Amino acid sequence: MKPKFRKAPLCELCQDGEAYSFSYVNGKWVFACACSSETEQYYIQFDRFFKSPGTTVDWMAHMREKVWFDPNDFFDMMDRFRAATNSFNSIP
Repeated sequence: MKPKFRKAPLCELCQDGEAYSFSYVNGKWVFACACSSETEQYYIQFDRFFKSPGTTVDWMAHMREKVWFDPNDFFDMMDRFRAATNSFNSIP
């Protein structure tokens, strides 16, 4: 099931399609549409990352195991994603 956000995020790469994954492209995390499929080294689809609170936690723990994972870059992307989806003040 597609996660719902206040605003649909546009792809950071092409600025045209609706983003549906967190993608690791050329050493940087971005949220992207299908335009990244030929260049991404790793991706996590939103519907899998946000399936449940448990899956989000499990994905974050899984990513921590990757030796190439840069948490600062990932969470910088999450800040941009938060702005792109207007997810401010969503914590009850």
